Amino acid sequence: MKILLLLLFILNLSVFSQTADEHYNYALVKFFEEDYYGAMIQLSKAIEMKPDFAEAYGNRGFVYFNIGDTVKALNDFDKALELNPALHTIYNNRGYLNILRNNYDLAIQDLEKAISIKPDFAEAIYNQGLAYYELKQLDKACELWYQAGDLGYTKAFKNINEKCR
Repeated sequence: MKILLLLLFILNLSVFSQTADEHYNYALVKFFEEDYYGAMIQLSKAIEMKPDFAEAYGNRGFVYFNIGDTVKALNDFDKALELNPALHTIYNNRGYLNILRNNYDLAIQDLEKAISIKPDFAEAIYNQGLAYYELKQLDKACELWYQAGDLGYTKAFKNINEKCR
């Protein structure tokens, strides 16, 4: 009887234990439901189970960004890029965060890196335009917004219409 109970207990554990990837996927669901706290918990569990999970750090950074904790966001973006320097979306996110923190030169560096990894990354091109705009380099900003618009990034057209005429 004790063996049967032990087997049932072990079977139960295996059914209810989740992998790091499962926690990560569940976090994405939580994020899109705008349950940022739930997403953060799931991403933290994924990282705890798999400490080299760069994408989990990057997405947890994005969750922190969305709840306004820019320090933790920046730390997680840094860790994600340390683990995997090919994550173009994380360079974009860190670049945009640096724009919001008025660190335009750092933003441009990150956005350049994102674009060097993925040359048609319209959002990064658009964000780079924002950084140049803040540096009062309107011609460069407009050039980048036109490029982003040509790649289908529709947000660029608002800036083009308002600032590039």
